[in-house]
This record gives sequence, structure tokens and C-alpha cells, in this order.
Amino acid sequence: MTEPTVMIPRINYRHVLQELSVNSRNPCEVIRELISNACDAGATEIRYYPLLPKQLSGFVFFDNGSGMSQTRNSDGVSPYESFFSIGYSTKILGECIGYKCQGAKLAFACRTLTVITRCKEESAWRYKILQNPREELTQSTDITPNMTDHPWTVLSDEVGKQTTPRVKNILQTLNEPFFARDFEHGTMIVVLGFDIGHNFSRYFGTKNDLDEKLGKARKHEASYLWNYIRFFTRHGDVRLLDSVKTGFSKHHENLVQEPVAIKEPPAKLFVWVDEGLEPDHDRFWQQLKEIPAGYPYLEIPQQVPLGPKEISQLKSGRFYSRHAGTFEFEDETYTWILAVDGSRRALDEYDTLGRQKSSRSGIPLSTQRGPHLCAEGIKICQYNRLFLDLSDYDILADPRSFPYYTFFLDGPFHLVTDRNAVTAVDEKTLNEPDFRVHLKRALDSILHTGEDRRNGVDHTAVFASLLERLKNDMQYQALEKELKKINVLKSGLPRRCQFLIKTGLLGGRAFVYPGPGEENWVGALYTLLAQFAKDEPRYAQLLCEDLWVRPVNMAGISIDAMAVPLEAEGLAVEQMKGLEYKLAFTHDDIFNHPLLSVEYIVCWEFSQTPANGVWINDEYDYMGCVNIPNGHDGHLFYEITKLQKQDGSNPKKGATIKVVCLKELIKETFDCEMDQ
Repeated sequence: MTEPTVMIPRINYRHVLQELSVNSRNPCEVIRELISNACDAGATEIRYYPLLPKQLSGFVFFDNGSGMSQTRNSDGVSPYESFFSIGYSTKILGECIGYKCQGAKLAFACRTLTVITRCKEESAWRYKILQNPREELTQSTDITPNMTDHPWTVLSDEVGKQTTPRVKNILQTLNEPFFARDFEHGTMIVVLGFDIGHNFSRYFGTKNDLDEKLGKARKHEASYLWNYIRFFTRHGDVRLLDSVKTGFSKHHENLVQEPVAIKEPPAKLFVWVDEGLEPDHDRFWQQLKEIPAGYPYLEIPQQVPLGPKEISQLKSGRFYSRHAGTFEFEDETYTWILAVDGSRRALDEYDTLGRQKSSRSGIPLSTQRGPHLCAEGIKICQYNRLFLDLSDYDILADPRSFPYYTFFLDGPFHLVTDRNAVTAVDEKTLNEPDFRVHLKRALDSILHTGEDRRNGVDHTAVFASLLERLKNDMQYQALEKELKKINVLKSGLPRRCQFLIKTGLLGGRAFVYPGPGEENWVGALYTLLAQFAKDEPRYAQLLCEDLWVRPVNMAGISIDAMAVPLEAEGLAVEQMKGLEYKLAFTHDDIFNHPLLSVEYIVCWEFSQTPANGVWINDEYDYMGCVNIPNGHDGHLFYEITKLQKQDGSNPKKGATIKVVCLKELIKETFDCEMDQ
């Protein structure tokens, strides 16, 4: 007997890398990941330079962090190797932002990737240039770095092949003095031919010409990249509250920052801004501009605004209120931050964010409002279910309340690869009853602190009155919406198809045809007209007068109603017939009740008239055969007979169901005019 061959699982490194390097949601995710890596490396300064000519479509990213060391840890991998590897990280979960060694792979979706790095104790720079890394990098690729004392020439050789005035200005800045003065240690990543599929400069440029109202001096602040860094990366850490500017108290600031050990000042982050030609000079005005650290909470207004109770329309409010704190759950610290800003105030002051009729930077204002989950200060995603079914605060779960507040819940949430969704583990935590108790206590603490006056505003009162106003306004809006529906229905009824009964007790009465979703009106019409049918002269002339029976209830469960013959005076069980009402009916439909439970199927009209011998099925494994009685053409009614199981067993001899077209029955019974 042949010895079995040892079989092991295989990993297609190239395929996995191609999957990880896809910009899963946003082209600028690569910048978010590089900023996170720079923060993990202890950088105090980060710089970004866009390489905008279409032939380049890339960027230079530099941080003065610890650099990518080649010293291997206990797992046999170094930071330098882990950058090119999948699933091998030197970072420790809980101590760093990234730990899966996956996020930076977004940079590999390019034509050329150059890495230049130096650690503090090293005398020379190490570098590696990879061509088409997403396709060519494999487990057998030699990633051993080259050594150089002239890294600026490596940069200029790669970037300077297709120079423009803008690129020349960047290279003149990243020259020998820069490397000697500012690159004592750190990492520079140069990406060329970055593949985002379309409009590279729209996302990675630092200039925005779309809104001239912002003025020349602020065009860079309207760029997509500038706002993306502020709103979606670690540099825009939501836990940096800046009590002096944004209205949070110093107590809030300390409360939020102490448990999560935000002790070191955040890194300074600069982007290379291109403002175009200088006036009267044939050269480009370009310079590094610093992006402020921390989430851009709106600053304290110059004048004390009116509160939610004091304005006629809530959407015109400029009120604001600030609250923050922490709570412990299962030995983990969670930070919560509530920034209330009136809708009008947010629209006016977040002037670089997009509205419904204006894209501006391309980042919608709506993505920054409402409840969000965060990890390590980085906004993960909007989480609309955070306040769902939370007693006293469930109004905040209604999307109509989102324009009035932003709520961040930061904690040890598990980041999925693209960092834009919640994991199943986190979903479970967020829905734990005890966790929701802690969340409610956090919100209760705002209302129970009593007067909290800062900068002339009682922040407790603003939040309390906002909750009250939202509840009242939304209840009123719901009422108005319902009344509007009713008014539309009223105004539409006279224009619908109608029939007019001309004689008898109902003479001169008009009725509308049943419409979509009005099966109950089919039942109501049949019930009403059955009471008068026997008094009509035409009733005695009906070839099948038992098409009219008298419904005695509306069941509401299972079949629609029970009925007795018109001449019956009592409610004897043996006389009762099951009724089902339909707007339309065809033999092709699978009947949604047991055929054995009904004697009548009353519909407004037939979708089509079946032929004799056609079988009709129900959902309960029974079927019946269509029979059109002699002297009839099937337009008024037909019968379902020979009820039996699908396999022909259990026949119900003598059982008959009448399928009635109410529209035709009314025409046969009453003297009436009917719209076509």
C-alpha cells in the first residue's frame, strides 16, 4: 500500500495582497493607515506631498518616527519585514492602532513603491524600490534593502523622471539639507502611479477650485484630503477636546484624556499646499501648511445663541452644548463625547463639507452627524442603532435628529480590515443589557448635573430642551404626515373609477373601485351590498343566486370572514361558509390559505379567466380543478372542485369553492353605471 502524501494548506500570497490593496471604500484610506503607522512609530512630525501630474499620480509621505528597524522580535520578524509581509506584525494589540499588518498594504496598489527609512542608531539610510508590487511581490521576492548616504538622489531619480514646476518645488524642498536636518530617523514612502481608478487629483490634491466663496487663502482647507485627515484619521482624534476653543470644560478634557493616556502632544502634520501662480511672478506659490490636530469640533460662538426652546424652527437653531465622560464595562474603558450643534450653526460653520446641492470638499456633512463608534480616537463608522430602544433617549436614534448632534463612543472595538464596519463581537457587546445600562447612565449624568453654565450657556438645559423639542417636533411632523396622507386620499377619491347604483334603497349612491392594497374594501363592498341584493328585481334572475351570502364577521386571522346564506336567520355552525377576499385572482396563483377552509373566494376582478380542467394549488399540499358550470362563460364565477392532495390522495368528495368576480356580480345584480 502506498504511503499517503503529506498535504498542507497553501496560501496564494499574490492573491491575498491584491485583495488587501483594494481601496475598499475610500481612496484616501491609505493616508489614514500611514498616519496611524506614523503615530504607532512615535512620530512628532508628519509630512505629505502630492505628486499631481497625471503621469505620476502619487505622493510622498514622511514621518520622523522610529523608522523600520531590521531587528527581529521573538517571532522572528522585524518591523521592516512586516511592512512587506501579510499577517506578521511587530505591534501589540492594545498598545498600537494597527496590529494586523494589513492596512498599509493599500499603498501597494501602485506602479512603483519606494521605501526609505532610518532608525536613530543607524548612520545610513536603507531603501527598497518595488515595481508593480501588487502584482510582482511574492513570498520569494528579495526585499533586502539597499544602503545609501544620498537618499535625496534615490528620491529625485524616481520622482524626477517626469518633472513639472510643481514637482521641482517639492524636490527642492526634499533635498540634502532636509535629509540631514529632518530625517535623523523615520520613514519616507513614495508612491507613484497609485491606482484609484479615476481622478487622482480630486482626492489626493491639496487644492479645491469648486467653491470660490471660500477665498484663495482657504482653498486648500476645502480639499478632500485636508478634510479627510481632519475627520477620518488618527490626527483628527475625537478625544482631543481643546476646552479653550470648543466649549468642553477642562474637567471633560481631563476626564477623557487621562484614562486613555493621551499624554504626549499629537504629531504635527503638514501637507504641501499648491495655491497656483504668485501674482506677477512666473513661479508657483507652494508651502507646507499645518493641519490642526483633533476632531474639528465647532468653536465657541461669539454671541450666546438662543436655546432649542426659544426658537420657532428647530432647523434654524445655532445653539450648542458640550458633554463628555467615561465608563467602565468588563474592565475596559469607554469614552463618550456629545457635541450638540444646531443645524443652522453646523451648516454655516462646517462650510467645507458637502450639502445636498453642493459637493464642496466631497465629504458630506451628513457623515459627521449622529452617533458614531470610534477606536483609538479614529472614527470607525456611523452607528444608527446606538440609541435604539434606549429609554428616554431613543429619539436620538431617529435619523431626523442627527443634524443636531454628534455623539462619539470610543472603546476597544475590534477593527475589521477596512475599518469602516462593526464586527459581530462588537455588535454583541453593544447590545449587552448591562452595556446599555452604562450608556444610559452616561446620558443621565448630563441631565442630573444640574445647571452647567459655561461661556454664558447652560449646557444641561440645552441638551434637555433639545430632547424635549425633538420629541414634540417629530410627533407633530408624524401627525402632519398622516394628515397629509389623508388629504391626498380625500382629494384623490373623486378621480378614481366609480360605480353608481341607480335604483332601490341604494339609488343615487356612488362607490369607488377597490385599489391596490384595498382587499378590505372588497370585503366591505361585498358585505354591504349583500344586505340589499335580495331586494333587487334582478336577483331572482341570477342563474346562480347563491353567489351572494351574508358575511357575519371580519375574522382578521386566517381567512377573512365567515358567512351564512342570505335567508338564514340564525348563526348555525353547519350553515357557515368561509370567505376569502382578494383584489384580483388568477388560477396561476398559489392560494395562501387551505382550500379546504373556504367555500367562497370573492375578488374584485379576475386577472384572467381559466379554462375548464386547470388545477389550482394551495400552500398546504392541496389542489382543486377548475369547473365552469354549463350556461356560464367563467367571467362572473367559476368553481373549484375535486379537492385532493397533490399526489391524488385524500379526495374531498362534494367539496366545492365558488370563485366570484364582485365587479361582474354587481353589474348582474344592480341597475348601475360603472366606469370603464
